[in-house]
Amino acid sequence: MMKRSCLNIALLATSLCLALPARAEPTRDAVMQGAERCEGIPDNRVWLDCFYGSAQPMRVLLGLSPAPVAQTFFTDDEMKRLLANVQGGTASVLKASGANGAKTGTAEVVSNGKVITNGWMVGYRGDVAFAVVVEGGASGSKAAGPILKNFLARFK
Repeated sequence: MMKRSCLNIALLATSLCLALPARAEPTRDAVMQGAERCEGIPDNRVWLDCFYGSAQPMRVLLGLSPAPVAQTFFTDDEMKRLLANVQGGTASVLKASGANGAKTGTAEVVSNGKVITNGWMVGYRGDVAFAVVVEGGASGSKAAGPILKNFLARFK
């Protein structure tokens, strides 16, 4: 449960970073993209908790209190996918670092009429959660990955 809590904190931190008014505001499309991670969850209660958790960026934007922890946790299958992502997916740059799971992605923002892509990566190793957002980073694996690899190499 500690791993899930740490990862939830990292994901919420990333959501907060991406939801700051000076940066991009989360849109309904962004919330729906977050809800995609709930696809394939057979249990209706677990699916609903996941779906509510995907609304966190919009809750922050609207000044609402965060959803209860029960609505933001990861299922066992999701935890396995995070590990598989490190072992051979977009977060494989962290494979030798001992990371237990990670997720990469991008967030597009508009600044002065120009679309800018920001790369991000979140994950955990043991009871330590991490999140990095690189403004102007082309992708999470290429921009945030090397930063986290360096961090985890120094943090034993």
